[in-house]
This record gives sequence, C-alpha cells and structure tokens, in this order.
Amino acid sequence: MSTNLKSNTSEINLTRFWGGDKRGVCIQISTPNRLKNEFEPESIQLSKSDACSLARDLFDFSTNRVKEEA
Repeated sequence: MSTNLKSNTSEINLTRFWGGDKRGVCIQISTPNRLKNEFEPESIQLSKSDACSLARDLFDFSTNRVKEEA
C-alpha cells in the first residue's frame, strides 16, 4: 500500500511505499515530464538512507556549500 505525502513544492509529488524486506519504507519523488509537454511523470525511488543522503546534497546546494567532483 502506498501513501501520498504532502509536498511543499507544487509540481513535486511524494509517495511513501514499502520497498520490500531489503529496502524497507521508501519514497518516490515524481515530477511532470516537461519535455513531452504532458503529465507523464518522471520519478526516482529512494530508501530512507538514500533520501537522507540526497537531502544533505540538496541542502548543500541550496546554501552554496556544494562541492564539484574532481
């Protein structure tokens, strides 16, 4: 069973779902596919640990602390 979660961004949909015994509770982040000019969502699915790592990366980006790969 999946659950839609509140998003603070109007064009991003968040869905919590069970990713199985190995991944546990996960999140799917979906956005409209702007290239096709229609709502055919593109999405990524993340485990809790992956979501935490991505949150840190996005925070660093938003505060200009991002580091470029060498």
